[in-house]
Parts: sequence; structure tokens; C-alpha cells
Amino acid sequence: MKIENTFSASPNYKVLKIHNPWLRDRKLDNPTNKKYSIEIPLSGY
Repeated sequence: MKIENTFSASPNYKVLKIHNPWLRDRKLDNPTNKKYSIEIPLSGY
């Protein structure tokens, strides 16, 4: 999975885990090409 960063400051892994508790690791293997939605806070961190 490739995520393009278009933000001036990107949130760290801890912030992503707070908004996406289903994340288990720093990477996501996706052999079946399943689509995922990730919440990325735009400000406040």
C-alpha cells in the first residue's frame, strides 16, 4: 500500500493508532488488494 503525503506535517504512528485502533503494525500487507480507510487528522498534533 502506498500513501502519498500531501500535508505540511504528517502525524506519527501513535496519532494514527489513536484514530485507527485496528492498525497493528507500521506497515499493512495487502495481498488481496482490499481497500482500507484511514483517518488522518489534519491539525491538532
